[in-house]
Amino acid sequence: MSTLVLFLLLVSILLIFISLIVKLIHKKNKNIYFNYDGKIIYEDLHEVNQKMKSNILALCGKPDYILQKKRKLHIPVEVKTGIHTKPRKHHIIQLLAYCQLVEESYQHKVPYGLLIYHDTKCRFKIPFNQKNRKLLISIIETMKTQIKKGTILRNHKSINKCISCSMNEYCTQKLE
Repeated sequence: MSTLVLFLLLVSILLIFISLIVKLIHKKNKNIYFNYDGKIIYEDLHEVNQKMKSNILALCGKPDYILQKKRKLHIPVEVKTGIHTKPRKHHIIQLLAYCQLVEESYQHKVPYGLLIYHDTKCRFKIPFNQKNRKLLISIIETMKTQIKKGTILRNHKSINKCISCSMNEYCTQKLE
């Protein structure tokens, strides 16, 4: 066996060993984000998962986690960074969209979602009730109307947000 082949084999074994250690550490540290009651059945922060889709609202996305609390109770969890002590409206809307996606994907009502701010350890239970369903539908309809009319307006002054914005192709006020 040549020296190069032996070297590559040893490097491969070392990388596999390191990845196993990282995975074990990650499993131990899941409680850093939140103390959860239930089983994590979906995770997007450290694993690659397919996007979930809503046929009703024409949405797609991937929540950070989905907890299964009982056989038919699935709770989407969104983890955010930043120094926040109360939920930000756009984070709530994003979580409500995930509630809709989870509800359609698992075909069971989602009573609430969890919004967690990692940096402040603040945790909010956001109900997916009739009022919040109507709010989500209203915002989506407004967005669809603005896209059709070509009236997408920028609501920030950040070039980085512009570059990664999902409305970038429709916006008439790009900073880039």
